[in-house]
Amino acid sequence: MPTTLNTPTKMNVKILGIGGGACNIIRSFPSGYDTNPELIAVYSNNSEKILMERFKTTANLLIGDGSGTNADPACGSKAAEDSSAELKAHLQGANLVILIACMGGGTGTGATPVIARLARECGAYVAGICTIPFNREGQLRQQKAADGIEQLKGQADLLVTIPNEFISSTAKPAPGILDMFKQMDELVLQVSQEILQKYETGGIAEIQATIPVEGASCFSSS
Repeated sequence: MPTTLNTPTKMNVKILGIGGGACNIIRSFPSGYDTNPELIAVYSNNSEKILMERFKTTANLLIGDGSGTNADPACGSKAAEDSSAELKAHLQGANLVILIACMGGGTGTGATPVIARLARECGAYVAGICTIPFNREGQLRQQKAADGIEQLKGQADLLVTIPNEFISSTAKPAPGILDMFKQMDELVLQVSQEILQKYETGGIAEIQATIPVEGASCFSSS
């Protein structure tokens, strides 16, 4: 069942970056929004702890046993399930939860659908923003991403997907790989800011009118 579209009296927004790439994206999220969203970095490997502590996030949440996922979405899913109580503690009270994930690996691909389900169980409207791997990253990674996105569709109220390939196919001359990833990060931030701005203006109902940036696709379960 879709989450209610009524505008809450108090707006409580939480933005989660799930997996290393997404954690890197949310650390650049600008300040100055009325809702003052909480930024939560979700990771699965103890080796990332020192890096995460450098991020200016509200919370850094290690899921699972800290051994990582070895790029296996099933391990990412299990890590989130094993840490469901702690995840719910961070999600409680949110009206809007924005989940950001770079699909194709283990943590983002496997944990994001689980976290989306937990957020909805806590009563939040869930918006997912996911990137799709470059073709050059291989068919296996592409298939993992497709499977993860399909699972997320069943849990999120709104899902925006952005293929990395969009940057390499439109930018002239073609940028280097690091520049392409930087531009993708900026696109993800643009979409997340648009969702947040619409929420602050008209509540959940206004988010339904979100028009993705060029190159993105939008799916709504509401």
